Amino acid sequence: MSRRFALPIETLVALLLIVGGALIFLAEGVVRWLVEGVSTDLTLPVVITAFETAVAAGVLARVQAVRIIGVGVLAMVVLVHLLVTLGGGPWWARMISGMLVVVGCYAAVLLNTGPMRDYLGSPR
Repeated sequence: MSRRFALPIETLVALLLIVGGALIFLAEGVVRWLVEGVSTDLTLPVVITAFETAVAAGVLARVQAVRIIGVGVLAMVVLVHLLVTLGGGPWWARMISGMLVVVGCYAAVLLNTGPMRDYLGSPR
């Protein structure tokens, strides 16, 4: 792989956190759906996974506007995770969502780092 297309470490970590957090939340929704049997438990994780995957794809495609859009998407996802954490539900679902709050915040910070801006070609 040439150096020109190599991902900076901040970009790689941000992508792993965004996609990994989305997949963990999707898995949490599937488990809740199987345990509780309510199909609406799966709707929100699927939508969030779609949005976060779109942000990750935009970063890989080097779309400049994805940095700002990604921070907005991650802010909304963090608010959803906070609502799950502070709301009712199984203790393990609240614990996972609490950890995903931290993951989302850190991914949003990584979207604003200098190496990410350089990778996307955004002005500083």
